Amino acid sequence: MVRIATHPEMTKMGYGGRAIELLSKFYSGQLPSLSEAAPAPSKGARSEEGDAAEGGGGGLTEEKILARKSLPPLLVPVTQRRADALDYIGVSFGITSELHRFWRRNAFKCIYVRQTASDLTGEHTAICIRQLQSGGSRWLDAFEADFKRRFVSLLAYEFRAFTPPLPLAILEPKHVRSGGAEGRGGEGQETAAEGALTVAEVEMLLTSYDLKRLEAYASNIVDHHIIMDLVPTLARLYYLDRLPIALSFTQGAMLLGIGLQNKTVDDLEKDLKLEARQLLANFNKVVVRITKFLRSLREEHAEKSLARKQTISGQTVTMSLDDELSKDAKAAHKKLLAAAENAARGGGGGGDDEYAVADDDAAWQAVLGKTKDGSIPLSVSIPKKRQVLPCVQLPPTLLFSSTLSP
Repeated sequence: MVRIATHPEMTKMGYGGRAIELLSKFYSGQLPSLSEAAPAPSKGARSEEGDAAEGGGGGLTEEKILARKSLPPLLVPVTQRRADALDYIGVSFGITSELHRFWRRNAFKCIYVRQTASDLTGEHTAICIRQLQSGGSRWLDAFEADFKRRFVSLLAYEFRAFTPPLPLAILEPKHVRSGGAEGRGGEGQETAAEGALTVAEVEMLLTSYDLKRLEAYASNIVDHHIIMDLVPTLARLYYLDRLPIALSFTQGAMLLGIGLQNKTVDDLEKDLKLEARQLLANFNKVVVRITKFLRSLREEHAEKSLARKQTISGQTVTMSLDDELSKDAKAAHKKLLAAAENAARGGGGGGDDEYAVADDDAAWQAVLGKTKDGSIPLSVSIPKKRQVLPCVQLPPTLLFSSTLSP
């Protein structure tokens, strides 16, 4: 597809999209054809009389230009022609935000953007494709995923001149929502998804000191310059759909501009038409959400590791620590309840005699006599009397024999 011609007074009224839709239906076989035979290949539409009149197989110097008498029709109704078997429809154009939006709205996927701009228009040529007959094959999705991976790496070079909304529209991240300049969009939608980042990959890409720096910036302890070296890694992970974090359009553009295009806050202030304080506030929100996700990912991994069955001395511990403590607490409570019920019924064996006060009037009088004015003391301590064993006199013979024994 080379051009779509529309009357100047009829632009942006849906005629171009309708033409693309009908063309796609025709080559997909959705429009019936009255012709049962397959379309015959064109042979240049030369008649025998025309060939004879033009000198047969003579060279160009001997050719005579004459009007041909029988020519094939220039246009044929689609109901009289069977569609050719096509796999896709392609288009090439100088990419802009408006043109890319039009072709993307008509189910075309971008698979290539030229790295050098055209000398004539100053635009980068893009190629978009629409798959017609899938047949269960998703080959176009594979082409698009490969292009996006390369495009993410090339944004820091020739594509750095793009304003962030254009590459953001080309990459189409799954979790970017419209939320205005203040970034109120999709909050609380951080959920694990297929292909999300794992703890092993986090440990490979970010050290413990890097994570501490992110935590410090998220807590507003340090300035954003402290983590600028980590932003490209985080941005690449996000735009490759490895971080399932919901961001607003402004936050996504901020992350793309700083992390992938290596732009400064002053550059983004001109591109996004926002003040620097608004941009930095949105950037802080981005880092806070990413830090929160990484923290929850590590905590979940640690929780699963603790809950996993462990083998100790050849025996497998099937009960978790919380369950074991709860079981012991119930047993101790049951034991104390039984002892209290036994004491209430007047039963013995509770071990209460150990704490009984000695029944000795003389000891009580001695303790109470130490207080002034005969007042009752707050605490009373009565020492226990030591039990004196009786002395037994042994016979002299037994004493003598026990002394001489070896």
